[in-house]
Amino acid sequence: MYRKLLPAFICSCLSAAALAQVPTLTAANINPVVNGSFISVVCKASGVFQGSSGASQTWDFHTLADTVGLADTVNLGSVVYASVAPGYATLSLAATTLGSTTFSTSTHAVTAPGASVPLATYYIATGSKLSTSGFYLDMSNNALYTDAADVLRFPFTFGTTFTDAYAGYISFAGTTASEAGSAVVTGDAWGTLILPPLPGTATNRTYTSVLRVYSFQSFRDSANIFGSPVITTDTIETYTWYQPGYHSPLMTISTVKSPLVYKKTVSYARKQTANHVSVPVTGNVETTLRIYPNPSSNILNIQFSNTTTADTRISLADMAGREIAVIFNGPASGTKNVNYNTASLARGIYLVRIQSGSETVTRKIEIQ
Repeated sequence: MYRKLLPAFICSCLSAAALAQVPTLTAANINPVVNGSFISVVCKASGVFQGSSGASQTWDFHTLADTVGLADTVNLGSVVYASVAPGYATLSLAATTLGSTTFSTSTHAVTAPGASVPLATYYIATGSKLSTSGFYLDMSNNALYTDAADVLRFPFTFGTTFTDAYAGYISFAGTTASEAGSAVVTGDAWGTLILPPLPGTATNRTYTSVLRVYSFQSFRDSANIFGSPVITTDTIETYTWYQPGYHSPLMTISTVKSPLVYKKTVSYARKQTANHVSVPVTGNVETTLRIYPNPSSNILNIQFSNTTTADTRISLADMAGREIAVIFNGPASGTKNVNYNTASLARGIYLVRIQSGSETVTRKIEIQ
């Protein structure tokens, strides 16, 4: 099943050890954010192990190797509202036919066009938890959960654990099976994660204050094939590394086991290309951007330099990713100063997003 293959900072080691602290995952710092995009790499799984559990661990995966080549192993995931994702109408109709209201509460979807994983994976993201509500690859390969599977419950930190039952229907190659199971999810470790360098560089990437989440799922699929019932019992064991502020896993090791199947999948985050808060992406706008005052109660000043001739779009969104205003949209070469009156905004945390050519920069601001 496709779902079973899913879930689904740069500093020196000395500095990492000095700054590390026990991380806590919350809805604000880990849930998917609309317009976020993430580049992940599928790796060779042979000889890759999850390492130790416990406090203040260091996991060194800087030697991870791509499975075949960049064209085959690099996946780009983009976050959109659930209602505009591929397959939404199909799964909504199926949910209505089943009399289930779970899928209608889906808020987000992560789309991965061109990848060998579901084209859209659906989530219910709330302030208290993040759950999976289904996935869609095509009309013959999809899933709909009548009881969504909880991925995280907030706040979630080292030592947190919960058990969640889930159920639904899986279609694989045109055959539909009912599925029911449970998952035990635990924050089993925290520490420092070391990943391979970005392409064209030689420096390993070190992420501090990372939480590792261990999930053990057991479930039964039951299908009627050629008039005979076929039942399979499977397990999925998954280790996922998260850092607050990076709204996607940094690394995942997932192993599917059944009487007929054993498959291990390893992937890591190459780059978060949008909505990055804790993970700076160095670029033309990124290196010169100043947003002040922050917090702001009246006028917000946005200043940056842009050496490209590409049009620039500056927008404001809430923490759920909903766009509130377009502050600027047009040519912005050279030094640019933009002012925005925040007096009409409710108090809270917002996102300023600047898109210029291939570069996207997102910063948090506070309105008082």
